[in-house]
Amino acid sequence: IWMPDPLDLAGLTQALELKARNATHVTLDVLMPGLARHDHILCGSAGAEADRLIRLNIESTVPAVLAEAIRTLELFKQYDLILIGSHCLNGDQGIGAYLAGSLGRTHHQRERIEVRTDGLGLERVAPPAVLSTTGAAAETTQDIAAAVASASAPIMVMEFSSKEAVAAPPRFEMPARAAVKTITATSVTAAAEHLKSYVAAASSGRDEAYSGEVGRGRLVDDGAICALLDPREHRSNVAVLRASRQIAGTFKRQVRALIPAPRDIWPALLGVARANGANQASCINTGDGMLSIEGKREALRLILKTTHTPLVVAGDYWIGAFGFVSGETSLASKKIQVFGNVSQLTGHDAASQVLSLPVYDNRLIRRELLKGGAAFITVPRDAEFPAASAQDGFAAAALDFTIETEWLMALPSEAGPSLSLADVIIDLGYGIRDRTGLELAQELKKKLESMGLLPMFGATRKVTQDLKLLPLDAQIGQTGVRVNPKLIIALGISGAPQHTDYLGTRADILCFNKDSDAPLMKLNQSRPAPRVHPIVGDIFVTVRELIKKLS
Repeated sequence: IWMPDPLDLAGLTQALELKARNATHVTLDVLMPGLARHDHILCGSAGAEADRLIRLNIESTVPAVLAEAIRTLELFKQYDLILIGSHCLNGDQGIGAYLAGSLGRTHHQRERIEVRTDGLGLERVAPPAVLSTTGAAAETTQDIAAAVASASAPIMVMEFSSKEAVAAPPRFEMPARAAVKTITATSVTAAAEHLKSYVAAASSGRDEAYSGEVGRGRLVDDGAICALLDPREHRSNVAVLRASRQIAGTFKRQVRALIPAPRDIWPALLGVARANGANQASCINTGDGMLSIEGKREALRLILKTTHTPLVVAGDYWIGAFGFVSGETSLASKKIQVFGNVSQLTGHDAASQVLSLPVYDNRLIRRELLKGGAAFITVPRDAEFPAASAQDGFAAAALDFTIETEWLMALPSEAGPSLSLADVIIDLGYGIRDRTGLELAQELKKKLESMGLLPMFGATRKVTQDLKLLPLDAQIGQTGVRVNPKLIIALGISGAPQHTDYLGTRADILCFNKDSDAPLMKLNQSRPAPRVHPIVGDIFVTVRELIKKLS
């Protein structure tokens, strides 16, 4: 199954490659949802190599209709393997898992198709199965004869008249330019005040471990939004809880945190839930492990058994379980909407919410309207939702829920500090000159740590590879890592695109540089985000002054 998206060829190219290597053993049909105007895309991409081209005549991807189309096709022959790209760039995530659940097949996610050495089957995949892939095969070029054959390849058109098939497609919009805020920090004094305000806000958002009673309880259908927490994803848990609180405010519902985790981690997770807007929490003891993909599915089935119209919010790593359970539930005529990677929520009216998610590598924003009903929603770990305050009467209970061995996996050790996930970064450029500049930055880092922050060092390529003052894993940019912190203190960075394009969009950047015309110092003249506060002057003077003002 291929979405008409030239940027997401992961599933299609691997299917064509498998067909080319095993032409006598493999029959390949390509199914693409789209309208007549998309025929040339289907022909040009697979016409010469596939055995049959099929266009499902619907304007937008509807997972339930895709599943019904496959059932219709399988009246004539069964497909051993249903192949799809696992991360649709248009925002339709979890479709592979949905199809597996709907068709009653196993679901696998792989980077590439792996063929057994004896050539008789696929590695670790027992057909019939649905396989989601992420790695595209090497690009090939067609000769003129193949191009002509592709252009004239016949297409079978499938029609569906269900209401789902003709539903209005989601809206796609260009990202709106945020209004550039008035720059307030243009001096060392203003920068110090900005840092103090940030520290105060960060401190108020911290949560303490829950020390109250954890009673016994069971899930009931009280209409609460269900926020699924993870034992090793603190940042994601906060985003999930705040998104749940915002949705709950629109639909006038409460928030229940569901915590499947080892018992000794419950107090910490309950503290996070209480501090970020949950009204209640239900805990499931997972022993010394955490839920596997099958365990996640069972947790969702538990929710569905007790809730008529569940509205569940979780981190983006739940998308596979969400899709699978939504697919199998659709067989019982309970339609569950699945929205993946939602990064913004906007109130539409008193009874609906607009969900926004970035698509096509952040080039567009997809808008979906949630009017209630059953829905599974995932949010990315770095999504920014309004802070939620503790609710009165918070209560916690342990559920009587038996965990089977196959529902568990090993609990990973707690991850250490990671530059890609850091909230505060001291970013070093060539302007620090030598080890003297690094020592000044280390002094600033110690000062921030004494204030309760956890800053990490990042750097440009010149600092890591030319000056060799920091290791390569501290390099931010095209040949390093991508970051998305809340606060960056940039020391001596000019601002080449190979670096600034990888700083994310949510940060406030306190930029110290003696050159007022450096590209980073003037970034807000061309971009609305991240927000830059330019402090002009010799960094060996201004940064020492900043440290003094923070004391």
